[in-house]
Amino acid sequence: MRTELPQISHRDALNEVYVDSTPDGGYALRLLRAHRRRCDCCWIITGPGSEAAAALFEHMNRDQEQRAAELDRAISLLEAVPAGTVRGPQAAPSPEKPAG
Repeated sequence: MRTELPQISHRDALNEVYVDSTPDGGYALRLLRAHRRRCDCCWIITGPGSEAAAALFEHMNRDQEQRAAELDRAISLLEAVPAGTVRGPQAAPSPEKPAG
């Protein structure tokens, strides 16, 4: 049995796979923005038999919109942080040796 998937709008958004992963304080924002661009696509339901799958794909598109909104909020929060102040984990301070 062969199943055909419906069209996807903005398919080029799915082809973007490279994100500069330089740990320069901007990596997390670049990663979120790239993932957010992928949320700009949605399922397009057309053709014979599409009515049967319409509810499923409407649900998938609604979830995609909710993911986009959540990423938009996270990006806004991260953009509010001054550039270069977000870094990866720093070395933990050495525990102090007990006196004695």
